[in-house]
Amino acid sequence: FNDKRLVDDSLTDLMEFAVGENLSVLFTLNGGVWADAFGTAPQWDLNDHLEEDAMNCQWSQNDEVFEDDYLKGLPGSMDSPELARVLTLNTFATDVQIYKKRNLQAAGSILRQFQDEHPELFAGINLDADTYANPFFADRWHDYNPDSIRQFRQWLQGSGVYGPEGKLASYRPDATYTLDELNNLAGTEFVSWDEVDPVREKPAKNNVIVPGELEQLWLDFK
Repeated sequence: FNDKRLVDDSLTDLMEFAVGENLSVLFTLNGGVWADAFGTAPQWDLNDHLEEDAMNCQWSQNDEVFEDDYLKGLPGSMDSPELARVLTLNTFATDVQIYKKRNLQAAGSILRQFQDEHPELFAGINLDADTYANPFFADRWHDYNPDSIRQFRQWLQGSGVYGPEGKLASYRPDATYTLDELNNLAGTEFVSWDEVDPVREKPAKNNVIVPGELEQLWLDFK
């Protein structure tokens, strides 16, 4: 499609190569941005199909959802990867999660059989080596999808999906807030939770860890 292969590799080909060359393999089942096809092909590629709905995508701080090839001029190891339109990670994107679970289980069942037949070649499985809020923009940051903000509000309150019966109850923060407590802490004047919004300004440089400070930070953490 677009004079490019939809994908670079095949699980079946990789397993056959491992057996033929007697090589152990660590499999990475990446359903994230690098699983996207080269060239927009929603009729063939699941990521592209899901990304047709803006609510399945990450939004910028300016409430923008870009075309997949918006950053096509970026240098890299491949020609014009499609990096600008990325699937959201919020818990309310049920279509994204349903398909991801289905595909991971399908691939996992194949790899379980490979492990049973060739235990000496099966090193393990990684899931999504690159799972992140879109980092490829110099002047945009993500994810401000309305449902991501909805999840953020529930996390602050310890309610909804973070409530006692919620599907993310185990991730409920130790400290939760009433609206008055949040306003006192943040110096804001929100009159309802529907107004609560994460910061949309880029952090000051002095809030960013520089490489020279990283070692001391790690020692302090230890």
